[in-house]
Amino acid sequence: HHELGLSVIILGGSPKLIDIEYFARALRQVYTGQVRVLAYVDHDWSGARIGPACVRQLAFYGFVCRQLQTLVTPACFSPEELVLYSHPVTSHSVGEATLVANWLAQGGGINGQARGISANWLFPYERVRQRLEELI
Repeated sequence: HHELGLSVIILGGSPKLIDIEYFARALRQVYTGQVRVLAYVDHDWSGARIGPACVRQLAFYGFVCRQLQTLVTPACFSPEELVLYSHPVTSHSVGEATLVANWLAQGGGINGQARGISANWLFPYERVRQRLEELI
């Protein structure tokens, strides 16, 4: 974040309103315009929910999000890496099965299949930085 002049919040999963409150307070001290959210999340149904949840919570604290983008997408990986690193996305309940189906219908998955990939597989750091530079 220092190298590219970005503000960063590490959520460790779904955003908690209290975390976003403190982040919004600190951000407001240095920035008051519209924000772009770059979500560095796993490419799966649960990761796909984190960015929009963060945007909704930032809006609750008065920030307008002009754009939401996800860093880790299947396009970041070679076909060989997708075979090696991706994993089946399984459902543990009827509700999760619906979330997975909706995620697939919205363009999630890999090659039309319910497969995901962990954000940690986008390495080394230079690949993450290159992807950030593409987006900003």
